Amino acid sequence: MELPEGWEWLDDMIDDWEVPDELRRPSPVINVSLAIQILSCDTTGLEIRALVGEFILQDALFNSWILEERKGDGAGVRQLAQLSAKVRDQTRFVYEAWRGFASALELEGRPEDVSPVISNARDRLAAALRESVDVLSALRGGGQ
Repeated sequence: MELPEGWEWLDDMIDDWEVPDELRRPSPVINVSLAIQILSCDTTGLEIRALVGEFILQDALFNSWILEERKGDGAGVRQLAQLSAKVRDQTRFVYEAWRGFASALELEGRPEDVSPVISNARDRLAAALRESVDVLSALRGGGQ
């Protein structure tokens, strides 16, 4: 598809990640659906639950900031698209860590073999959530 003159920068923003159907429900908001999936797993632990809460909080604060401050300050479409792409990158990052954890839970074998794999996947999910919380906060200037 040919872009109008001056809009060529959109080609650089095209991402090959297609949002999985499982993130389009139960909510049309993909980060909410991701959070629901993670929170619905009873083996994530309290730390993951708390981090999911922080992730959703930062996502909501970011979206409020975009709606209230950035759109009204004359921010260009390009800048808003770049910010949205960074949020999408974080969603993908957390989703991939979540899928890794969910896959680890499906492993069969001796507990002493499977347990460390699950623990490592849980740690990766926690790290992904922490990093995403930090990135989302930083995108809007870092305030809580």
